[in-house]
Amino acid sequence: MSFVLGFYVTLVVKRWWEQYRLLPWPDTLALFVSAAIPGVDERGRLMRRNIVRYAVLAYVITLKHVSVRVKKRFPTLQHIVDAGIMMESERKIVEMMDQRSPMAKYWMPLVWATNIINRARKETLITSDHVVQTLLMELSDHRRRLGSIISYDTVCVPLVYTQVKKKNISPSNLPHCYVFTYLLTFFLSQTHRVRRVQVFSALLGLRAVNPIRKIF
Repeated sequence: MSFVLGFYVTLVVKRWWEQYRLLPWPDTLALFVSAAIPGVDERGRLMRRNIVRYAVLAYVITLKHVSVRVKKRFPTLQHIVDAGIMMESERKIVEMMDQRSPMAKYWMPLVWATNIINRARKETLITSDHVVQTLLMELSDHRRRLGSIISYDTVCVPLVYTQVKKKNISPSNLPHCYVFTYLLTFFLSQTHRVRRVQVFSALLGLRAVNPIRKIF
């Protein structure tokens, strides 16, 4: 039983660490965009701003599906509009797409960012096809990470680990077996529950709990 629960906790911690490593950093994309579309003209500034804004918007839409704290901060798309991350016209497009399909629409802002990059290349604000490829690869990696985060949230750890039990076949050892089995089951189950709460609370922005206080 201790081996199985130890394996379970290891699996949960591994999933937590992998989800943390999947969190994208829009700063990298912002650096690439700043170098790819230089200048102080208004047209280039708006393009740089919108590309990064769309990356952040995709990030927020993704976290709304997996984080309670982000969901409380942005319960509706209108709250995202009020925060300046999404425009009113974009909100209407996303809501129209939601009526057609209930699937997550985190990828839509990245499509809009791709269109801006192509437009910047046609207007020669981006002077090299290689730079365009670099930006598109960064956006693709951004989308891959967000999709993986949603996949982790959708596919949970199987509940087969909760079906572990211990059976005594020797009647002469019943008193001792009951006492130590109850103690072992109590402490291991509480440790498993606390570690799971701690791991996912820390990842999704919730307040972590003290394991000793939680058990006793």
